[in-house]
Amino acid sequence: MKLHHIGYLTDSIEESRSGFLLLGYAAGETTDFPAHKCKICMLYKEGEMAIELVEPYQDNKSLRKQMQNGVTPYHICYEVHNIENQIDILVGGGYFLLSKPVPAPAFQDKLICYLWSRTTGFIELVNGS
Repeated sequence: MKLHHIGYLTDSIEESRSGFLLLGYAAGETTDFPAHKCKICMLYKEGEMAIELVEPYQDNKSLRKQMQNGVTPYHICYEVHNIENQIDILVGGGYFLLSKPVPAPAFQDKLICYLWSRTTGFIELVNGS
């Protein structure tokens, strides 16, 4: 497993993006992700871990609930070589699978999924190349 990005929840990708641009990040395109009821925008900075801004749709109550104190980091994403195998390992070790793998438009339709553990919180897996 390799660190891929940190996901931040935000009410406004546009507003949050401007703050990260001041920190030296470059922004990719904002992408609609209906399967997870959100929009996302990836931010990149040479030599640094990527940042994913996640703006939940208004009806996405689970993500909106996590934003009670405003913009906040909420998951770390790991790139894996075999997502199904890694899911089996993590679930066997006590993680809960929150979403089955789905294609992610922002990652060239590579499969992603979310898991949760009491000891680590939310993580995302993205199937590597």
